[in-house]
Amino acid sequence: PAHIQERDMQTAAPTLMNQAREQARRFGLRRFWKRLSPPANLRQRDTSPEAIQADAEYGLNTGLSFYNHLRASGLDPVGLDTLEIGPGTGFGGAVVLTAFGARDAVADRWLSSWQDDYHRPYYRRLADLLAAAHPEADIRPIISLAEQGCYETGAIDLISSQAEILDSATERRFDAIFSNAVLEHVLDIDTSLKALCRLTRPGGHGFHQVDFRDHRNFSRPLDHLLYAKQAFERLSQRVHMEYGSQRRPKEYSQAFETAGFTIEDYSPNEVADTAYLDDLMAQLTRSLRSPHKNTSREELHDLSGLFVVRRVV
Repeated sequence: PAHIQERDMQTAAPTLMNQAREQARRFGLRRFWKRLSPPANLRQRDTSPEAIQADAEYGLNTGLSFYNHLRASGLDPVGLDTLEIGPGTGFGGAVVLTAFGARDAVADRWLSSWQDDYHRPYYRRLADLLAAAHPEADIRPIISLAEQGCYETGAIDLISSQAEILDSATERRFDAIFSNAVLEHVLDIDTSLKALCRLTRPGGHGFHQVDFRDHRNFSRPLDHLLYAKQAFERLSQRVHMEYGSQRRPKEYSQAFETAGFTIEDYSPNEVADTAYLDDLMAQLTRSLRSPHKNTSREELHDLSGLFVVRRVV
């Protein structure tokens, strides 16, 4: 089925996907299969107790990091309008904020749909973990999700839209917007950040954790910088931008500022190994194609970091 377009993959039947994978295996069409792979959010979830436990712990940690970011910026989540973009398959970060009084929403181009045998136990486990960690939190919105078995309970708003046009997909405006390893996966970061700025109320904040690595191989986390810019973009677009971005921290900072934000803080939280950087710098020096041939070692140092931004006007 070589004529199937990526936009159809959201509704393609599992049997069709299995047939395509078998054909790819038989004829060695690995690149063809890669192109047909659905986005991560639309794949079948692992419903084993171990996987649900791990996902619930991750959701809890994400939500508590959002909560701590707000408090560190002097913000009380009670009554705040908050948004998480790219929440993944379980919306743990968002619903944890609702337990602390926020009015939360999630947005994604590939918004994950309810899978009953995954989401019911996921939200039950998340509620238990949150109650143990923060007894003062109101876990009733999370329990309601598990009991109702759908997202129509009003606990959170769901916005199905790509980041570039997100401000036109909802009339809501937000006091704080969060993302966790998302902005390296958008098609057009400059247009996306302008949309996020328009979504943010004047004085509102953004908290964005960005992963600068080559997502194909974390043991060689910056090898994607050896590609020509257009070549890597084409490669990543074939898998819905899941390989990441070549942009470095300074380039993200410039994009935030151009969009209308001020940078209140940038904190790297993972850095490249010294020996690996030595090897990479030597390869970049010899490269004829890389847009980062002359990038400084200091600018290559960070593998991930947190941007705290604010819309002033």
